[in-house]
Amino acid sequence: ISYSKADNCIYAGLEDSKVWEYPVVAVYDADTLKFTGRYYILDKALHTRGLPWVAVDNDRGLLITLDHSKKANKLIFYDIADNMKYVGSVKLSETVRSIQGAEMYGGMLYAATNDDTQAVYKIDPKSGDVSKYPLLSSSPAYMQLSALE
Repeated sequence: ISYSKADNCIYAGLEDSKVWEYPVVAVYDADTLKFTGRYYILDKALHTRGLPWVAVDNDRGLLITLDHSKKANKLIFYDIADNMKYVGSVKLSETVRSIQGAEMYGGMLYAATNDDTQAVYKIDPKSGDVSKYPLLSSSPAYMQLSALE
């Protein structure tokens, strides 16, 4: 489960294991963490390999997902205020592999990957431009991860 918060709600992407028949976004109250009873089944034709994460663009009122969990080629957008109506997609400037989670910050989407480089990617959700930020071996995060192995 991966989630993003907007309007005191937590939007959580749920997967049905390796079947990927029902890409579901469930909505939880951010204060109580209780399920609100609201959920949305997204178009599985647009999500060909699950829904491992969702992100919320609060400035534009959009839920952001991707087309494929192992090799993303485009971002997919839904209007939160209009019952998760599909509003379009943006092709990425390059394929991003194995995104494990993403979050909006300063108008950009930052995506953490589980690929060979363990990189974080900065993605412009309007243009699809992708920039890669590798996890440096001298960073505290890298040292903590290395200690776990």
